[in-house]
Amino acid sequence: MTIYPSLNLKKISEYYFYKKNKELKFLEKKGNKIINLGIGNPYLLPPLEVIKTMKKASENENANKYQEYLGITNLIKKFSEWYYKNYKIDLNPENEIFPLMGSKEGILYTSMAYLNKNDYVLIPNPGYPTYTSISKLIGVKIIYYSLIEKNKWLTNLFEINKFNLNKVKIFLINYPHLPTGAKRNIEELVHDNPYSFILNDNTISYNMAGWRIGMIAVKKNILENIIKIQSQVHSGMYFTLQKGAIEAMKFNNNWFIYQNKEYYKRRNIIWEICDLLKISYSKNSAGLFVWGKLNKKNDIFWKNKILYKYKIFITPGSLFGSNGKGYVRLSLCCKKQFLKTAKKRIIKNY
Repeated sequence: MTIYPSLNLKKISEYYFYKKNKELKFLEKKGNKIINLGIGNPYLLPPLEVIKTMKKASENENANKYQEYLGITNLIKKFSEWYYKNYKIDLNPENEIFPLMGSKEGILYTSMAYLNKNDYVLIPNPGYPTYTSISKLIGVKIIYYSLIEKNKWLTNLFEINKFNLNKVKIFLINYPHLPTGAKRNIEELVHDNPYSFILNDNTISYNMAGWRIGMIAVKKNILENIIKIQSQVHSGMYFTLQKGAIEAMKFNNNWFIYQNKEYYKRRNIIWEICDLLKISYSKNSAGLFVWGKLNKKNDIFWKNKILYKYKIFITPGSLFGSNGKGYVRLSLCCKKQFLKTAKKRIIKNY
């Protein structure tokens, strides 16, 4: 008997950067040194005290046991304190906070807990690709709401009200916006925590993506339903990571100041690269990326040309939705010497 995969799998493919990394590795095996300006993969080290805490925690006799689903008490308490310190929002550590292994997990669990087959979800265009792929995997209907450069990539609630919202269960939204970096006042809208402290004067998260430590903050009754999903999928977070997160949240914003000094330098070089490639961009954005507009619509063809001519990978904007066509996204998660090398390659071979 032939065993066929789920019909929902036909609606998606592997995550874009998973496929792209395989292509880049293949090119490097052929002797090409690729400079990757695509994925946002920060690598700057956390404070030394955090590393020391994690090393010590790894030797704890409880480190290798299954951990509590809700996280160790001090972690949840520290999440609550940190959230109030930075956002002036009171969260009850007993029933309004839950640790996550990154935002994808939170999006999946929330969607599974609340969406049925005939429900709709509002997704920004352009927007984070995971919003779409998870909705397709669950088999719900999608309404894309349009974000455009003319409106500074801001959500237009008047336009959204024109949709039939009767069956809309979830409205996905984030600022500073991914992928454009557009900012919005906290009085008007919510914020996207992973980038809220990155090159953003009006900080409204420690940025160490490889740790896979995050949190979801919701009302008690909502969290109870999300936990029903999470507790069936995996057990608690590794003890050492939890101890490292607790230590990290003890620090003041000096670490961010140091980190952002480095990102400012890199962004200046990225802007110079954009100027050389005739990419227009806004200097009023936040986060780990520079979002730029090409003088031509086919960003996929342009991306391939840049990759094979200069050995530089840049993310095409159409990855994030139809409104991203003709745009590209460049990451600041690349060492200055590699950015300078990329700039020299362009100047030499332009």
